[in-house]
Amino acid sequence: MRYKLRENRILKIAKRNERQVVFPDVSKILKVGVIADGSLHSDLVNAYFDHAEEIEFLEVRNSVRPKGDDSQLIYVSDLNFLGIPPQRLIGAFVGKPFDILVNFASSSNDVINFICASSQARMKVSKYRWNDVYDLIIHQPEIDDVNYLKEIIRTLNNFSN
Repeated sequence: MRYKLRENRILKIAKRNERQVVFPDVSKILKVGVIADGSLHSDLVNAYFDHAEEIEFLEVRNSVRPKGDDSQLIYVSDLNFLGIPPQRLIGAFVGKPFDILVNFASSSNDVINFICASSQARMKVSKYRWNDVYDLIIHQPEIDDVNYLKEIIRTLNNFSN
């Protein structure tokens, strides 16, 4: 029951945030959003989007928030009854008009799908298809982060040529 309510909420937000999909020229990507469900090496993303003016990271952790931790990380203990993160933790991130938002989740994750559905990003990329939330799917679940980024860049270059 909760899963169905959460899924309906995500779909409603995705529908509300429909936008014109733009496959950006890689050299013109200036704002990059990155979301992950584990630690991500920011230097890796910085290397592939070295021309970007802004790269912002958001991490979702499958654990309880430690006492006194007021970081912007999202923990399972932060989620409401439906498994949705509070606006105070995601509002600034989803409100930014990223040129591209890259989902580095290691598996399909409703919390991350919700955040991506809520995002104002012009282009959303993931390894996993989830309804109509993502514009580009690189469906290679076992791919490592380096090859995932290479594949994203290669695919975007193919679209711009």
